[in-house]
Parts: sequence; structure tokens; C-alpha cells
Amino acid sequence: MNAIQSVIVSFLILACSFGVCFADVSEATHISNGRETYSPILASDVIVYIYKPDFNFKIIATIEARGMAEASQDLLDQLDVTRLLSPPKAPSEKEDIELAMKALKAEAASIGAYGVIIAKSVQVRVSQNATERRIAAIAIRW
Repeated sequence: MNAIQSVIVSFLILACSFGVCFADVSEATHISNGRETYSPILASDVIVYIYKPDFNFKIIATIEARGMAEASQDLLDQLDVTRLLSPPKAPSEKEDIELAMKALKAEAASIGAYGVIIAKSVQVRVSQNATERRIAAIAIRW
């Protein structure tokens, strides 16, 4: 290996050791409130309520969702020496919320819920450089 190749390989190893490459996390689970099952609907049709609506509805499940946007740098950014000296930009709380809401609505839609009532929503620090939005909700039909 010549000197130039050696320098390039060393630089790539150094770049990868400083780079952060993770995937976003967006997931949800549910616990059914009974034995009835419903046909799935589109996630875009699920209505999110912050307060208990003032009409009659049936609770069909509880849902827990989480969203965590990860800081990342692609390989080209990692090869930029000036970017190696500063950590990747941390994702915002807004990104975490968007991911958790996406997972919440997808889970609700998969069980045929027309809406969800947010029971609890918290931002949790999961590591030095990462936070996560956790949402607990009640899935409803009318």
C-alpha cells in the first residue's frame, strides 16, 4: 500500500469513529380492550384528541407510541474534517413528536380506531445525545 492509500484508509477509519449513523425510531404497541376486532383504516383518517371528546365513543384499546429522531452524519459529512471537530446536530423535540405521532396513528389505524385521545405525552432523555417522545393514548370508535 502506498503512502496516499495509507493516509486515505487512516482518514476513513478516523472519520467513521467520529461519525454517528443511526436510524430514526418510530414504533407503537397496543393492548385491546375486548375481543372485538375491526377492519384497518388509513392512518390519515385517525383523529387525534387532546381532550376527551363530548360525544359517545367506545374504547377499543390503549396504545403506547414512541419516536426518537437520531443524530446522523452521512459518509461525505464524515469525511469533511471541519465537521469531525463538532458533533452532529442533535434532533429536535419536534422531530421526536412527529415520529411518535406517526407511529401512534399507524397503530390506531391498524386496529380500526377512528380516533385516539392523548392520555400522556412526555419527552425522555435516553442518552447523553438523544431524547425520545413517549405517548400513551386511548383508541376509540364511534
